[in-house]
Amino acid sequence: MKHPSQEDLLGYVLGALDAQEERDLQQQIDTNPEIEEQLLEIRHAMSPLESLTFGDPGSRPGLARRTCELVASLKHGKQELFEDSDAIGEMFGASNCDSMTEVHDESDSAVSDAELQPASSFSRLTDRVVHPGSWSRTDLLACVAIMAIFASILLPAISQSRFQGRIISCQHNLNQVGTAMLVYSDLHSGHFVNVSETSIDSNSTGLFAPVLKSTGLIVDDATFACAGRLESEPLRIPTLQQIRSAKGPQLSVLKRRMGGHFGFALGFLDDGKYYAPRNDGSAHTVIIADMPSCEMPGRSSKNHEGKGQNCFFADGHSQFVPTHAIGEDAIYENDLGIVGPGVGEHDNVIAPCHLPAMSVTFEVIKD
Repeated sequence: MKHPSQEDLLGYVLGALDAQEERDLQQQIDTNPEIEEQLLEIRHAMSPLESLTFGDPGSRPGLARRTCELVASLKHGKQELFEDSDAIGEMFGASNCDSMTEVHDESDSAVSDAELQPASSFSRLTDRVVHPGSWSRTDLLACVAIMAIFASILLPAISQSRFQGRIISCQHNLNQVGTAMLVYSDLHSGHFVNVSETSIDSNSTGLFAPVLKSTGLIVDDATFACAGRLESEPLRIPTLQQIRSAKGPQLSVLKRRMGGHFGFALGFLDDGKYYAPRNDGSAHTVIIADMPSCEMPGRSSKNHEGKGQNCFFADGHSQFVPTHAIGEDAIYENDLGIVGPGVGEHDNVIAPCHLPAMSVTFEVIKD
């Protein structure tokens, strides 16, 4: 036979069951002493309510709600409510004040201080949240310490996640530029853009970007942007016509803008003769990379807070390199440790976009 629920037992004590339910429950009580003990416990727990007069015409509406509020206050140890007869009268009405005081004096006087505390740690936490005035200095210090620990864990992780996101976004653009350069080399017998073909005045390494745009291989200027630079102003890559018609200071400004946020390979010298960069398909030959800076060790790029640079290689893959060299080969300097064309075919150098190619010999040229 199914054991009766607490609700059934409470209904039996209150006389709220119908006749059939009461008969069935009575049979279980007669055969199971344990059920009878539960009924005695329920009756004992309800004994303080026997002195209350419900349905008194003089009582104010909402008595049940106010009773629950009082019980909740008593549970959380707020006995000061009972010390003020006016508070009792306000909560339950003058007609019920005396009986409620009696209940407290006779029935609850046996309740220990421990029983008046919140039933669980969750109850204590809820009370503190609902009633901020009950927070002690220890609580506040503990809360601050917990928040500081969470901040020390989460903030670096968020910062690192954003940093990695900018690297990936930069690589996405660099891959588009590098792929366009590989297509250009397929159309020009394996040679990349020859930045020395224009006049001496407009000759500079960054010419690769206007050339790729003029051929239609790159359409959007934003493709030449690096997300690590955190610049709000959009890039404006000058056209070949604008570069050829500019003079003096205006040409200098265009040269610094023409490559966007990336640098391009200078080419190399062999027996004193200059050669434009070629597509050797090597996984070690860098074609395009983040713009170098003369202020950083090894002229590393500042695009990513000086923590490394994205590089695009002749075999079509890109990689974030945390140092200014790949193995023993510096990215932004030739084998002599200066900015200039490579010393031989396998000495590759990525230069800032405003530096010339042909006129750069073995001398230190600062950004």
